[in-house]
Amino acid sequence: MLAGAGAAIAGALLLAVLVRVLVAIPGISSGIGIFIAAAGIAALGYGVGEAIRYGSGKKVDKRLRYVAAGSVFLAWVATATFLPIFNVSSGFLGSPVGIVGLIIAFYVANNKVRI
Repeated sequence: MLAGAGAAIAGALLLAVLVRVLVAIPGISSGIGIFIAAAGIAALGYGVGEAIRYGSGKKVDKRLRYVAAGSVFLAWVATATFLPIFNVSSGFLGSPVGIVGLIIAFYVANNKVRI
């Protein structure tokens, strides 16, 4: 459980820094930036799932899927918290593209734990 929370917070901080760097690049339009950020959220699901899998000793347990889902949600909330610190709007997280990225992150994290 601690591995999932740690990976969620570290990944959220990394994603917030990445989004801040992308915002500073003048050639990237906001539409492409939103898709890149959604892909970053989906990648958080992979990182969280791997951290939980290795943190549990590669055990297969139904309860780990709930831990993975909760950790992904924690990563999403932490990203929304970190973005204003870097002077970036966190409004894209609530957009349809951001929600799709969150759903993909849930799916990926649960599959990493289920295998």
